[in-house]
Amino acid sequence: MFEQNDFELVPSAPWEPLVREPDAEPAALVNIVVAGTLLDVAKLVTTLLRVTYPDLGARTDRITELVRFVARRLELTQSWEFEVAARLSQIGYLGLDPELVAAGKRGEALSEEHQRELASHPLIARDLLAEVARLENVREMIGRQSEPFTVPGCQMDPVASRDRVDLGAHLLRACAAFDELVWAGTDGGIAAGRLRSARTEFCPEILDALATWAEGPGVSRAA
Repeated sequence: MFEQNDFELVPSAPWEPLVREPDAEPAALVNIVVAGTLLDVAKLVTTLLRVTYPDLGARTDRITELVRFVARRLELTQSWEFEVAARLSQIGYLGLDPELVAAGKRGEALSEEHQRELASHPLIARDLLAEVARLENVREMIGRQSEPFTVPGCQMDPVASRDRVDLGAHLLRACAAFDELVWAGTDGGIAAGRLRSARTEFCPEILDALATWAEGPGVSRAA
């Protein structure tokens, strides 16, 4: 599969895992096919979003890149599910007034009501996906992406044993916030540190992974 990136066609990252043992169970093979199909459909939706809202389409691509990187870094299983959630995380904007979305993108002063409308895009996305089979976890990850990581004094399980929906929502929240800061011109390392200072808002392990990503080439502003 190929996707558009900086107006050049480059191979898209494969959904994982692509290879299974020859004696894989039929159910496992079905899951592989389903994962690949859902990811391809999510990529198509991203393309449609890019046509309607080019800036949001590009932002979706960047968030997906970050989610994919963090999932690999944290060695998360069935990471295709997190990537599908990332690719569909912004589609709620399609259910909002285009003029309102444009005004928010321009940074215009909005009434409290309009701010609430824009902030409701995760719930709109969840409703849009309500009838799509096999996306139950993805749908809830997207719907909860605005929720803070934890509350003061609450102990969280290690990443490896954390509920997948919780973890997916935390991934979307942290990667979206990180992208917003970096895209505005903040250095990646400084961005990760700034998010850490908001103690209960973001998952520390995810921020640690994003900090290592920031040590690499970083976000291309041409995306």
